[in-house]
Amino acid sequence: MIKKTLPAAIALAGSLGLAGAANAVNVNHEGLGEVLLYSLYTTEGGNDSLINITNTSSVVTAVKVRFLEGMNSQEVLDFNLYLSPYDVWTASVSRSAAGAILKTADTSCTVPTIPAGGVEFRNTQYQGTSYPSGKGGPQGTDRTRVGYVEVIQMGTVENEADPSTFKPALWATHAAGVPTNCGALNAAWTPPGGAWVAAPSRAITNQRGGLYGSMVLVDVNGGTDVAYDAVAIDNWAVTTNHTAPGSLLPTLNNGDIDFSLPDGSTGSAASGADALSAVLQVTNQMNDYLTVASLSAGTDWNVTFPTKKFYSAVWPDVNNDSIPDLPAFTPEPFTSFWNPELGGSACEPISISFWDQEEGEPAGGIDFSPQPEAGPQSLCWEANIISINGSNVLGGGYTLNTVDLGDAFNAGWMQFNYTGAYVNGKFPPIAPTFTRHVQTSLGSVLGLPAIGFAVIEFTNGDVGGLLSNYAGLTNHKSDTAVVSAL
Repeated sequence: MIKKTLPAAIALAGSLGLAGAANAVNVNHEGLGEVLLYSLYTTEGGNDSLINITNTSSVVTAVKVRFLEGMNSQEVLDFNLYLSPYDVWTASVSRSAAGAILKTADTSCTVPTIPAGGVEFRNTQYQGTSYPSGKGGPQGTDRTRVGYVEVIQMGTVENEADPSTFKPALWATHAAGVPTNCGALNAAWTPPGGAWVAAPSRAITNQRGGLYGSMVLVDVNGGTDVAYDAVAIDNWAVTTNHTAPGSLLPTLNNGDIDFSLPDGSTGSAASGADALSAVLQVTNQMNDYLTVASLSAGTDWNVTFPTKKFYSAVWPDVNNDSIPDLPAFTPEPFTSFWNPELGGSACEPISISFWDQEEGEPAGGIDFSPQPEAGPQSLCWEANIISINGSNVLGGGYTLNTVDLGDAFNAGWMQFNYTGAYVNGKFPPIAPTFTRHVQTSLGSVLGLPAIGFAVIEFTNGDVGGLLSNYAGLTNHKSDTAVVSAL
């Protein structure tokens, strides 16, 4: 639900010539788009993560597939995927001895080719402690076991007119279930003479959207699985972004600056990251919990901030020894910079309210206000797992958070609020108060850009004397608010 404290907000957008924006970035709640955001993969807690990417269009599409670890979105694996018309690509992420590994039996063309034995996730991007490249925190490959996924459509692949020349669309298109020539696509990216090495836009035209995706989280030992849909971002870019496999580009900051909210109001932002943050911005997230001991029930939440990496960059000198001035940027809509000197974190204090299934609230305090809270809480990572009352459904690894609601609250619903201002007392010495919002031509879009879900598992031992395990997943519900200015 979008709340407007400025009735003229839409009129303002119209006066700026934005009301009719044809290619405004938006969350497509019908599930199709140019960008897919998978809020979690996990290989912790006995889970495997199975990813699906589907091309519903009649053309070959070039896609960047990027796996990012959950602490501060350092890339752990990146490759190009070339989807045939109406194609589906599938793969699994599983725990390995050192970290996590991606495997696929799919024939769709990837560059590089994924070997039969799979490819291990890598810790290259977060090695060392040098600033300002996001270093700090655990250095091992075990950090790759929890994270999230970006899928970015880079363009439509075509054939050149001369039949004797470049035919990448033909090479990627399936014949009898197998692409015609994946080797030729790999050769096109092989230096020094590959056709796409010198000219990445050769035989590439604009994106056409039409992607959808899902992730299945399989608890092998528990005998359960749950699935969720990727968040689909449509009208993301107006130009092609075809880049080499392994390139850190395109990023989510390379999209359009015009955006559209669910109520149809449109605006523009200072950057692609701001526009995407605006359409993902929420003031509250709500969902259920169930932790009844007699059912062996457990609930974990996932909260992921897909654009946080563009705001919570490494602070150049946390102790302010040699750089006395504040940086030219602020972490808005977030409140903290990534702090390697504290072991790697960028914590966002939040408020938590909760109720049981009969509207019950924690005892004590004023009857009607303030709302009940689970005490001070912070979400310090970019793909957070939140364990409710000691549950262990999704594992967690380095991104685990815990919320203890008490024995009396084992079934009900909970709300995370993201609107509070926060003064960071650690650094810099004189800290501004950062208000959580994205400033746009439409006004200030409040909250934080957050996606995610809740997973509930429980056991029933009364079915014919057999022990039965069950699991379910529900997406978070949310509110959004826009004000004129902050």
